[in-house]
Amino acid sequence: MKLLHLFEKFTHAVAHLSVPKLSIIFGFTIAGSLLVAFIPHPAKLTRVLPAHNQQNRPIPPPNSGEATNSPVLSQSISSAEFTPVAPKEVGLSLGETILGAIDMSWSSIQSQSPNQYDWSRFDRLVTAANAQGFKILPILAYTPSWARPAGCSSEQCAPADINRFAQFASVATSRYKSQQVHTWEIWNEPNMRGFWRPNPDPAVYVNLLKATTLAIRTSDPKATIVSGSLGSTDSSGGIPQLQFLQGLYDNGGQPYFDAVGFHPYSFPVLPTDYHDWNAWSQMHQTPVSVHSVMLAHGDVAKSIWITEFGAPTGGPGMAATAANYNLDAAPDHVDEILQSKMISLALADYKSSDSLGKFFWYSYQDQGTSSSTAENFYGLRHANGSPKPAYQAFKDAVASLKN
Repeated sequence: MKLLHLFEKFTHAVAHLSVPKLSIIFGFTIAGSLLVAFIPHPAKLTRVLPAHNQQNRPIPPPNSGEATNSPVLSQSISSAEFTPVAPKEVGLSLGETILGAIDMSWSSIQSQSPNQYDWSRFDRLVTAANAQGFKILPILAYTPSWARPAGCSSEQCAPADINRFAQFASVATSRYKSQQVHTWEIWNEPNMRGFWRPNPDPAVYVNLLKATTLAIRTSDPKATIVSGSLGSTDSSGGIPQLQFLQGLYDNGGQPYFDAVGFHPYSFPVLPTDYHDWNAWSQMHQTPVSVHSVMLAHGDVAKSIWITEFGAPTGGPGMAATAANYNLDAAPDHVDEILQSKMISLALADYKSSDSLGKFFWYSYQDQGTSSSTAENFYGLRHANGSPKPAYQAFKDAVASLKN
């Protein structure tokens, strides 16, 4: 098995590129393809972790750096842009593909005006990826200042004119389709107030999705479109993920995506622990689930892409442990043993489901050592490169997928 070795080769290849700093998400398909995602989180955001629900259990926090959920704990998320972290070593057999997801920020590429583009950083990453046999999944998102609605100062604002965004997507597709870029994700967590400001709205998102998908497919009929991955939240942080997905269908979005993007974070509990608030449970097990909503609208052939899953092993608050979740203390991270169990159980469950497509683990290596934010500790390796127990668990899980 050569997955980590191949990924190591790629991260070495891009390490010398002069691009700002990036977080690496990686994963694979049951067929064994390695998936690598580079997530440059925009600006500094505050993630608000949820309070206990009525059963005195915490709603799991969302993903890697977004504002969300009901108020109780908050943390600063430091900006991470384009550059690789450290290498790894897990690998592919001959003939398998590698898919890498990279945040393609409209705000960065067209920062100055509608007539100016700066593709230099993305060009270097695509060139390096192609040189190592990686395929790219760009995540199209974030609005430059000149394209925002009046009174909105954040790049997380929905565009004032969706056709401007669609035009950007069309130019990007035309530029990169000859470089084997044929898969696109349209926005990140559009159901979250922290990523779709001032307030999420499935009808508005569908308008953007439709215009963007049509623009991409006109340029590249072979393109695969992933809907903007939904984050875990309640109504205080945006629109709950299953409600937003229903709104996606109700507003006519069905023809404009080929896979449903989802972030099924479960911590502080295991993914296989059933709770109605556990986003992993919400994929298939809850009475209304991602899969049941898809089936109700005839989307039998489409799959759910797990574009982020993981858990931090440090932070300012209480830790959930393998022996005790400490739910009454609203933990904001897990211990390293619980993290390793999470990846083993998540991948075993993933293997058993025919409706799950791609799987991305967030992330490969810790971003830092300060316990002031849990965001520093999602890695399978510590910041100094030493492996956590989850690193071996990941390798073992990948091996089991091939059996």
